[in-house]
Amino acid sequence: MMSARIWRLAAADERQTEALAAELKLPLPVARLLVARGYTTPDLAEYFLRARLSDLSEPERLPNIPIAIERIAQALATHEKIIIFGDYDADGLTSAALLVRFLRALGAEVEAFIPHRLDDGYGLTAPALAKCIEQHHPQLIVTVDCGTCSPEAIRSTNIPVIVTDHHDPAGEISPAFAVINPKLGSDPTLRQLAGVGVAFKLCHALLKYLRRSAPQSVVDLKDFLDLVAIGTVADVVPLTAENRILVRHGLLRLAETKNCGLAALMEVAGLAENPDAWHIGFVLGPRLNAVGRLGNAAKVLELLLTDDQGQALELAQQLDAANRERQEIEKRIVTEAMHEIDGHVQRGRGHQRLACHVPRAAVGTASRVLTGVGVSYSLDQRIAPHCDACLASWTTDSYEPSCFGVAAPAVYTSATLPVPAYTAPSAPVASDNISTSAPLSIDSTVSSAFNV
Repeated sequence: MMSARIWRLAAADERQTEALAAELKLPLPVARLLVARGYTTPDLAEYFLRARLSDLSEPERLPNIPIAIERIAQALATHEKIIIFGDYDADGLTSAALLVRFLRALGAEVEAFIPHRLDDGYGLTAPALAKCIEQHHPQLIVTVDCGTCSPEAIRSTNIPVIVTDHHDPAGEISPAFAVINPKLGSDPTLRQLAGVGVAFKLCHALLKYLRRSAPQSVVDLKDFLDLVAIGTVADVVPLTAENRILVRHGLLRLAETKNCGLAALMEVAGLAENPDAWHIGFVLGPRLNAVGRLGNAAKVLELLLTDDQGQALELAQQLDAANRERQEIEKRIVTEAMHEIDGHVQRGRGHQRLACHVPRAAVGTASRVLTGVGVSYSLDQRIAPHCDACLASWTTDSYEPSCFGVAAPAVYTSATLPVPAYTAPSAPVASDNISTSAPLSIDSTVSSAFNV
């Protein structure tokens, strides 16, 4: 039974509340909520409530947009081969699909490359970029949702690279032809854009540039807003400011989408009603993310790019099956993790490292799930998932994981136990396999993650 919760309303100036309600003819409770959230004037409240496409800012307010669109326009004019280097989550995949579809509509020769989670690792790395170049022989590379701080990869090639990304800069900025990242700009209203929002801004700027010489362009950017909405919501960025505008209109497009891959995915998922943000976050998003978490996200990109209804339905069914597989893997991981934690604490070893053994293909999805387990058990630090290759490197002196993108496990302690000085264990605290024989007893704060 859930404990009773006490709701405390945020303070709101009553004069501003009454004035806003009178001006916009709003119920007082709605006006009070708006004021409490900072929408204290009619103009601010209108901006939030109406969320008009005309309220989107000019794309040139993003850094380095002008030189980027000039280079892409040059590639279009000279028929250079363009490669979109993406990422394997829903944001990166929808960004890649958006740019590929948009540039093809402009007549470009363009393909996409999505790194394999296990084989290529995370982000724009030199090996992944070399693999991309070997496969596609591009003359221009445009990244989406990655690349801001990948100087080694950029320096590994002479091919011009345009980076579009939204992640916080954490290190040396890539010496790319252009780096478009709102976090490097001066406009605070754009810093919450998802990767797909940045890609959409690039498309908007390029279309404006091309219309100077070809004002009768038949490309309608609104046709791509369904992809923008999915990537934005699935990446869990705040649905305020421009994100709110993009998602509101993207949902309207999604309800009558021309993208047969998205239509097939909604059909397979049983989504008969008009979709809202919840449906993206808990119905469509997990199905787009599942394949990438298990390894290869290529099928998702195929789905988002296909114009063949039969192929779209087949791919959507494969994604749906992969999502069910992901759910089952996560349930087994949680069962095993809880078993390990219970035994670890009962043996008085709460101060030692705790690793949960998982198949290599499940490391990506395990990291997210085990974080939730640690929270539900009130552990001081997270549990790290590690596969056979990692456990083989465990010694009494050090432990360095070999799984891509997973940091070495820290000292894991129960919040209720004292924390003695750390001593490395002589053997890994992990099982030989994921057991399904133990009864499934999942804390409610964790189990909700498996119903999506």
